[in-house]
Amino acid sequence: MCPLRKLRFSEVIKPACIGLPPAAGESIIATGWGRTEFGGESSEELRGVSIPVWDMATCSRVLGPSRKLPQGPSADSQLCAGEVEGGKDTCQVRHGWTSQLVYCDCDIMRCS
Repeated sequence: MCPLRKLRFSEVIKPACIGLPPAAGESIIATGWGRTEFGGESSEELRGVSIPVWDMATCSRVLGPSRKLPQGPSADSQLCAGEVEGGKDTCQVRHGWTSQLVYCDCDIMRCS
């Protein structure tokens, strides 16, 4: 909930950059402790990989409908990224993954 009084920015109170969803072709960094090769063991160290974001047409063509996603990928709630040819992706992650934008264009502020 947003405060009803004005905030005074200081050394420890600053605006947070929310940013916009990444556009197709931009790179994101996926991080986690997933497997580093097909069928391999999970990494003991936090790893990261830079991967390109796909447009939804590519996402739908490559992934298509499945048992878990009968309507196929949804632009409203999902992001597709990785190398279409394979090689760099998060397919071997067991416990989910996190992604970060490489940069953030701070032109909006949001209280939540």
